[in-house]
Parts: sequence; structure tokens; C-alpha cells
Amino acid sequence: MVLFMRTIIGQLAFLMHKHRKIKGNSRFGSLCGPGRLFCFSMAKKRCLCYTCLSDFACGAEKEKLKKGEVRGVIRIAMVEDEAAVREQLMGYVQRYTRQYGTEFSVTEFADGVDILENYRPVYDIVFLDVEMKHLDGMETARRIRALDADVVLIFITNMAQYAIKGYAVGALDYVLKPVPYFAFSQQLQKAVEKVSRHARHYLVVPVEGGLRRLDTVQIYYLESEGHRVHFYTEDGEFTAPGALKTFEEKLAACPFARCNSGYLVNLAQVRGVQQGVVEVGPYELQVSRPKRKSFLAALADHIGGEGV
Repeated sequence: MVLFMRTIIGQLAFLMHKHRKIKGNSRFGSLCGPGRLFCFSMAKKRCLCYTCLSDFACGAEKEKLKKGEVRGVIRIAMVEDEAAVREQLMGYVQRYTRQYGTEFSVTEFADGVDILENYRPVYDIVFLDVEMKHLDGMETARRIRALDADVVLIFITNMAQYAIKGYAVGALDYVLKPVPYFAFSQQLQKAVEKVSRHARHYLVVPVEGGLRRLDTVQIYYLESEGHRVHFYTEDGEFTAPGALKTFEEKLAACPFARCNSGYLVNLAQVRGVQQGVVEVGPYELQVSRPKRKSFLAALADHIGGEGV
């Protein structure tokens, strides 16, 4: 299995260089055992991520993918201009995973300008070096915070007085260089706990050409049409094969309820209910008589009220 994985990963590296013309060295490997971690590095950016890629996954992982079950993987961005420090911190993340079992997807950046290039709010935690060549950590943090109000920021610095300024951008804390494992693990644990309090739930959906992972918070509603289900989300609309009941079962732990037999609504996206119509994000949906009582009860329970 290990040899198979290395062969596949080696082929991926070759193809990426050949067809995408990526400059720099690509490196692949396993961090926590065969088939669990996928490591890819380029000149300025390296990604380490626990993977359940359907083509590579073992039988158990494939079955979880088919069922739409995804364990929470915490996404970290490591922004540090010293390669040796980045390697050290990546080793600390690996050690933390062995110690506590927490899974991470880690992306490395060599400078603030690198993470800000086409930045999207996909990270849970960002470790930021304060002093970097092109864009310092403070300015990088300010720009990140303008785009992402929820990401946890932790500064890495030589001097504590610089890190104190980080509270202006809502930084969680800081660690001082040289960074000992204990101090790093303490800050990482605080960040993990904060992320866990706002844990996201994901749904894996089969689509043409593969699988798509959805953050359930971003779903407005699902609509049934024959043997297909239409998804209406903040990122657009798409269709997946299957029955609405199947997806309803997968979303049982999330605040979803039917407003009629054909619509499954994300209660967190409901803006209001009036005269038999529920406003869900930019959409208006009919609430049927048979579903009205149960839908309003579910909505009231979600918002913690006594009724609607």
C-alpha cells in the first residue's frame, strides 16, 4: 500500500511539473502513516493535508466518503519567512497530532504577500511571523482580518512588544522565538478549542466528475426533483444524484427542516416567515400546510424561541 501511494504521488508530482509548469521542487510524503497524509511542496508554498481522496482511500475511508461523513480537519496557514522555523513548526504540528489525535491541513507561506494573493477565508488558524521581508505580519493580519472575521490569528515574534499590537486585529495570542514545543502546543490547543466551539459541518456530495465537499452553513436549501437534488448555496447552484431523504438523513445533526415535501431548508439561513412563505437567504419558498407545524416548531427550537 505504501509503495502504491508513493508511486501515485510520484506520478502526480511529475504530471504537475510537466503540464502546469510549476517552478520549484515538489516533495511528497507521509506524516502519520500510509494513506493518511499528503505532503506537497513548491517554491513558496507547501500544503500538508490529511486526505480522503476517493482514488487513494482505503476501504473504510471510501465508505465514509460514500456516506458523506467527513471528520473535521482543522486548516492552518503557516506564514514564516525562515525555512528552518517553518520546518520546526511543521514538526510541532506533527508531534501535536501524534499526541492528541487532532487532524490538520497545513499550508506554508514564505511571506505575507503570498498568503494574501487570491486570499479566501478557508483557514481556521493562521500563524504569522511579525517580521517578514516584503509584508510584515501586522499589515498582513490587518488585511486578512478585513477579509476574514473568524480566522484565529497567532503571531510568531522575537519581541513581545510587537505582538501586543496584534490585539488590535483580534489576535488570539503570540509565541516567542526561539519557539519551544510546549509554548507552541499551548497556543495551538487554545486555537483548536476556539475553532471547535465554532465547528463546521461538512457534507460530501457526488457530482459529475467526482465529489464535492460542502460547508453546510453555506447551504440555503435543497430541492428534490425526481432522482436528483438541487443544492442552492452561497457559492451557487448545482445538482447531485440521489433522494432528498438521503441527504436529510446525512444532515440530521445540522439545523435543517422541510417546509414542504420538496424543500429541505437550512434554518440558520432563514430570514423570516410570513403568510405561508419562508425567506431563505435570497429565496422565498412556500410552507405547505402538512409541514407548517413541524417546520415552525423546528425553527423556534433553532432560534431558542417559544414560537414563530
